[in-house]
Amino acid sequence: MVYNKAGVKALEKVRRLIDSFDLPLIKARKFNGILNALEMQIEDFEYIDEVVKALDKALLALAGGYASEAQYTELEETLGEFERKLSRKRRRIPSG
Repeated sequence: MVYNKAGVKALEKVRRLIDSFDLPLIKARKFNGILNALEMQIEDFEYIDEVVKALDKALLALAGGYASEAQYTELEETLGEFERKLSRKRRRIPSG
């Protein structure tokens, strides 16, 4: 297995942003669970784009309930940047 170091590094910006929301632990854990799932999806390059996008949407849905409008907008932009970086760095692994 090849580790997707660049993809995981790109996700760190999303983590830092969510950490800056300074949420109570119980709410922060909800975000962290999704972030961990995202990392598991991308870490070996063999992820399904629709799954990554669904997890990104889940983060935005949570932010809609727990973050300010400005934080939501910043998260939306940061996730867009994350997805663009991820698609540029994706390696095509033959199946089989």
